Order: sequence, then C-alpha cells, then structure tokens
Amino acid sequence: MNLGETTQRLEFEFERIHRERMHDVPILNHELSVEAVGFKPTEHGVLGVLITPWFMNLMLLPDEDHDFDEDVPGKTVSVPLPAGVVDFIAAHEEAIGSYRMCSLYSPVFEFADQDAATETASAVMEGIFSDPVEPEPEETFSLVDEPETPPPAKPTKVSRRALFRSLAGVD
Repeated sequence: MNLGETTQRLEFEFERIHRERMHDVPILNHELSVEAVGFKPTEHGVLGVLITPWFMNLMLLPDEDHDFDEDVPGKTVSVPLPAGVVDFIAAHEEAIGSYRMCSLYSPVFEFADQDAATETASAVMEGIFSDPVEPEPEETFSLVDEPETPPPAKPTKVSRRALFRSLAGVD
C-alpha cells in the first residue's frame, strides 16, 4: 500500500468514527475536520499527525517493514525520533489495524479553525526531524551561593509536553 492510500484510509476510518461514535460527544471542536498532515516514511514506520474534531495525535503506522500486531493496546512503546524519544500508546481499530499514537492535544478547543490546527500539525512534523530539544531548566532557589551544575549535554528522553510545546512554538 502506498503512502497516499495509507493516509486516505486513515482519514476515511476516523471520519467514520466521527460519524458513528463521536458525533454527539461534548468535547468536539466543530470547526475542525479529520485530516492527515505530513505523513512520511521513517525507519520506524509511517509518521504523521492526525487532526480530528476531538484530538490531534502524532500517529505511527506500520509499513511493509514494520508490523505492530504484537503491540498490546494501551501499552507504551518508546520510539527514538530525531528530536528525542517519544512515548506512543499502542492502539488497534478493526478497519485500520494496529498503530501507535501520541496525544498532542485533546480536546482541541484551542484551535479556532482547520488552518490553525493544520499549521500546528505541520510545525510539529517539521520539529520532529530537527535536533533534540533541550529540557527547560528548572528554577531553583538557595540562600547559599553554590556553583551551578551544567545541564546534561544531550537528554536521552524529553517530556512529551516539552517536546511538542517547543515544536509548536509555544512558550
């Protein structure tokens, strides 16, 4: 299956989920629709962002070289990406099969319209393939002057919140 078919199938199935299971859920942002943004092949599968009226998730889908059928739905799977290690949750939908998801926004009320959501999703995808994100320094207070300890050169793991806030340009 090619990339276009993969994203079309993903959009089709989540549009169906929207119509059949989510249509009357109060967390829907009715200004948004289902859209697959920036999907591309990686060494771990096909990666992109899925926007729906109820969430925006980073999605990792299997490809010819990857099979996620052994993943236990609900379990965390850590995946190293260029910007840092991202924890995905294993999931399964009958019509889609097994996939991995990482919540970026849920619910998605902060987006005024589809363009704003798409712009954010594109920024996340661009940032994912950038250099690792340094964690934000924590403020400390001491009554004694102590030499500062330098932060580690490169973190092995960055919090999901810090990673995606920095990728989306949110301070």
